[in-house]
Parts: sequence; structure tokens; C-alpha cells
Amino acid sequence: MTGQTSGPRLARLFLRLAVVVIVLAAARPSIDTRPRGGTLALVVDVSGSTAADDIAPTRLHAVKQAVARLLDQVSPDLRVGLIAFSDETRTLTRPTPDHETVLAEVRSLFPNGGTAIGDALQRALDDLRATAPRSSTTSAAPATILLISDGSNSSGRDPLEPARTAAARRIPILAIAVGTPQGVLHPPPSAPNRVGAQPVPPDPAQLAVIAAPTGGRALQAQSAHELQAALDDLLGGANLLGQRHELTLLFAALALLLLAVTTALSRPRRLPHGTTLRRWAPSAGLLLATAATAMLWIQWPPTAPPQASAAASIGPAPPVATVPPPRRPPPPASITIDTGAPPADRRIVEQAVMLLVRHRELAEHRPRELGRLSRLAHLDLTVCEFCKRHSLASPLAFRGETCEVFLHMPFLKQQAGRARLPASELAAVAILYEQEKCLQRSGGSLAPFTAEQRLVRKLHRERLFDLLFVQAVASTSDWRAIQQAAALLRVHHELAPQRHAELRRPRRSHTGPLRVRVCQSCLDGNIGNAIPGEQAGGARECNIRLDMAELRAAASDWNLPLHRVTASVLTHEQEHCIRRPDDREIPSIDAERRLARKLGDARQLQFATRNNDQLDPTGHWTD
Repeated sequence: MTGQTSGPRLARLFLRLAVVVIVLAAARPSIDTRPRGGTLALVVDVSGSTAADDIAPTRLHAVKQAVARLLDQVSPDLRVGLIAFSDETRTLTRPTPDHETVLAEVRSLFPNGGTAIGDALQRALDDLRATAPRSSTTSAAPATILLISDGSNSSGRDPLEPARTAAARRIPILAIAVGTPQGVLHPPPSAPNRVGAQPVPPDPAQLAVIAAPTGGRALQAQSAHELQAALDDLLGGANLLGQRHELTLLFAALALLLLAVTTALSRPRRLPHGTTLRRWAPSAGLLLATAATAMLWIQWPPTAPPQASAAASIGPAPPVATVPPPRRPPPPASITIDTGAPPADRRIVEQAVMLLVRHRELAEHRPRELGRLSRLAHLDLTVCEFCKRHSLASPLAFRGETCEVFLHMPFLKQQAGRARLPASELAAVAILYEQEKCLQRSGGSLAPFTAEQRLVRKLHRERLFDLLFVQAVASTSDWRAIQQAAALLRVHHELAPQRHAELRRPRRSHTGPLRVRVCQSCLDGNIGNAIPGEQAGGARECNIRLDMAELRAAASDWNLPLHRVTASVLTHEQEHCIRRPDDREIPSIDAERRLARKLGDARQLQFATRNNDQLDPTGHWTD
């Protein structure tokens, strides 16, 4: 009797196991075969020729994209070092498993100088020797050098010398020649003694000669797509890139086996006509479902290798194996976002770009309006996560038809968070401002502010104005007072960008957003001071320092709200920036008085004229 009952029990057990295995198979299980350990020395060429745009937007930018994706593919245990070289060689990071640090250094690369391949390879060998595990040199993890260059050796030692040393130490050199034979380098418009375009073809033959003695290989990449493919080929052959193997069919086969056992163990059942039949109906149904699932997965495309979370680009040449996010509108071809950006920052910048596209504020959407301005074919957005600039963004360079915009994300997110505004909207306005500065290369124009105001009106976000006109570095309580003062100045049109007609007639220099820094008891009895800074084309940057202890004391003495006293001082210091090098106090005091009259506050008017008796007849301080 026990034997008769054990069969059905086992059949039910195997049936349940089969159901579990089918559910697991539906989840498409896979196994990652990325190798553990090892050392990779990245040797990246940052010579001036890497600014050539035969690989859009530039050769160096394509390399940074490829390296960002590479660092996400390799094993977390792989120790990666970064060496940048031109005619000088710099070790940016020694071999380390901290790939985020390497990514941060990759984002900082910029083109300049000549090409010293031999010195860079020798530095890589020295770094590998210095950081090799000391416990056992014979069993140390394997090391590989990856050389990415776009030219031939033009200075320094012969690269064959370190190549022979690498061969003796059994360190393969993998090389990629980046660029097309037709590549040219255009000098910047501001360069003195400008000459014509300079041909900068790559030299794959020399890289092949360097790699051959070490047992490595050299490939040529003439596009961003080919560069990604070359990296996958070289590093995959060196067993530094893993593959993801799908186990769905294995699980499906196991489910079929369990269902077959279930059918065999099921107890026969007598039918009305005297024949017997096993209880195969449930098992047969699941058997057919599993077979259909297996056939479906056989026809399904193979799983792609893991891709970098930050390697997707907005541009015409997406990296290899990069799938655009679902349900996202296609980005404009004229925008590239820094591939090394953290995912959260990248999402903010992508949303900002889509805002500009939706409201048709990019240069490519305004050909009729911008017909007489400098042509802008590409906008390159780079995210800065570790910079200390106290502004939302800045244009790094305008090279040819490419505008490189540097977004200071920590400061931008801090300002947006304090004002309780979406960071994407603030980023969109900052990007638009820098784009207009690239278009208005002559300087001295208020077009960037006009464009900002136009977008803010479209977004229906009046509070954005205050963040744009006055960018403050202060504690939370002080920051609130400064922003209230900024709003007061904006409402009464007392900020320099709002006084275009007034300042244009006497040809006064306009100022950008006021950069305000707060200190405590630092100005020796003075409330604030202005430090103007020159910008391109005659525009002026106004850096203002406020002593909040003195401001609070003045507000208490004059029985005035703190933000009104702050607004008066901001107006005063802004006028010094506008009228530099005229250092008289009379124009600044007049600006304070004008604001007080607009406010209709007699006490604030007295505050504005409090120091008139300390001025000499020329309008300067008597002391």
C-alpha cells in the first residue's frame, strides 16, 4: 500500500518542481563569465590632434565614450590605471579597482600638445611594476597595456624600447589607431597667426610595430562604432571582457525532464469502458507549454553583453550594443552628453535637452532668427561632478562649429533643491544661456539673458529668474535672504540684464549673473564689496562678497528687513561692476536711492544716503 501511494506523491512533488523551474526559465536566467583579477593600464593620447572632428564630435570625445563603456563592462576586481600623454606624460590614476575614480579622470581629459608614445608606454610599465602584488611575483595577476592613439610618435624616446621591455615581462600591448586618413585639425578662431587646416592622419602601421613584439594586436577605428568594436575585439581576445551566457534552455530542458518523470509516476486511472489511462493531462499541458517556451527562446535574439549605464550618447553614432531607452523620444543629432556622467546627472541633462527640443530653443531650431550669428553645428554637454566653480555652467570653448558647455552639477542641484525647482529646468536654462554665449561670440550682448527669460516664460517658472540672476554660495538662512533680495531686484527691473536700453546708450559693460559669496565678520566694518572679472568680448563677471554679520547689524540698526538691506547692497556693488574702472561711490549710491524710491520706503532711502557726508567732492571716500 505504501508503494502505491508513494508514486502519486512523488508525481505531485516533481510536478511542483517542474512548475518552479518553468517560472525560473521565464525570467531568462544567465551567468556572467567576466574574469576576476588582473591589471589594465589605459594609455590614452590627448595630443592636440585628438581635437580633430573626423570622428564626431571629436576623436577624444569618442575615446572618452568608449572608455566609459569599457569600465562598466570589465570585472569590478580588475585594477585599472589611467595614463594621459601628449608631449608630456601624466599618471592620472595608478592601477586601482575604484573604477569611479578612473571615470572621473577620464572626464577631465582635454587635447593639447604633441605625441610621446614611448614615454607613455615606459610610464605604464613603471606604474605596473610599482603596483604589482608583492606577495608572489611569479603568480601575480596578468597585466595588459591598452594604447589608444591617433598619431605617430613625435617626441620622447623610441616606443620600441618599452615595447621590448613589455615583451620581456610578458605584458601584451593592445593598440587602437583612432581617426581617418582624411582627418584635419582646424585652429581655433582666436589663435594668433592662424594657418589653414592641418592634416592629422593616424599611424596604424607604427602601432602595429609596437604591439607585435609583445604578442598584442593593433586595430584601426575610423568611427565611434568601429572604436567600440575594436575595444570589444581586443579586450575580449585578452579575456578581459566577460560574456553573459543565458541558461533559459537549460532550465527548459530540466522542466521537460521533470514533467516526463511526473507522467511516469502518475497512477493509472480506470475509464468507464474498462481501459486504463495515466493521469497525464496536467503534465501534458505543462509539457507542451514548456516546449513552446523553449522554441520561443531559441528564436529570441541572444543576450547582449552588459553595457555601460553612462555610455549611451545623444548623437548620430551610438556605441556598439547600446540600446536606446524605451519610450524616449529620439534626441537631436546636434547634442552629445558626457558619457562619464553619473546616471542621475545624465538623466537631468537628458530631460533638460528634451525641454529645449520641446520649446524649440536649440540653435538648429532657430535658423531664421540666428542667421547672422556664428554657426553652431554641435553642442557638447560635459558634466562636472567634482568642480568647485560657484556657477551653474560655463562654456569651455567654441571650437569651429562646436560649443562645449561645462555643467557644474553639484552647484546646480543645490540651487534647484533650495528653490524647490526641478533640476532639469534649471539645467535647461543654463544650457541655453551658454549656447547663446557661443552664438554671440563678439561678446557685450544681452542675448543670453533674453533667451533665458523667453524660456522661463514658456516654463511658467518665475522663481527661475532669481536663480539665474543671482547665484549664491551661502548657508540656508543666508541664502533665503539673498534670493528674496534677488526677487526684489527682479520685480523692480534693477538687475543689469533688465536695464539693456539704459546701459546700451552710454556703452556700459553688462554683467553676467551676480556671483555672491557670504562670509561672517570678514570685511572689517564694510557690508560688501565687488570684484569684477573680465569675460570674453568685453562682458563682465561680477563677484560680490557679503558680510552677513554686518548686514544683520545694519538691518537691526535701521529697522529694515534683512532682504531689503541685502537688495540695496547688491544694487550698490553691481553698479561698481558696471562702471568699472570708475570707482566713484556716487553712481552706486544713486542706484540704491533709485531702488528705495521704487519701494516707497523713506527709511531705506535714508539707509542708501547714510554715508554721503563721508565722500569728497569727486565722489570718492574721504579716507
